[in-house]
Amino acid sequence: MAAIYQELELEWRGETYRVTPTYRTIQRIEQKISIAATVARIGKGEPPVSQIADIVAILLHQAGAKDVNAEEIYADMMLDDGELFRSNSLAVMMAFMPQRDSGNAQAPSKTAGRKSEK
Repeated sequence: MAAIYQELELEWRGETYRVTPTYRTIQRIEQKISIAATVARIGKGEPPVSQIADIVAILLHQAGAKDVNAEEIYADMMLDDGELFRSNSLAVMMAFMPQRDSGNAQAPSKTAGRKSEK
């Protein structure tokens, strides 16, 4: 199955991690946090910092980061000059936006969904 989510780069403790969210990752996150509500709050300028930290921790863990936890991410975001918070917020917003593979996408046929006339 083709990946529909874009690869992200996340910084953690001087390392750059690359991760492409999966449907399983989304399910894991949504057991605790509504991704849609989190993205909506970020968009309204009311970012839920602890939820962003939780999501980033899950993504970093998926990317192979060891000993990462949301509390440390939260502290780093709050003590940072704001760049880490901005980049993590943007990553959360972009992480779960499906991307169409324009190179392989095929338009539906004009008869798709129609009953055959016999």
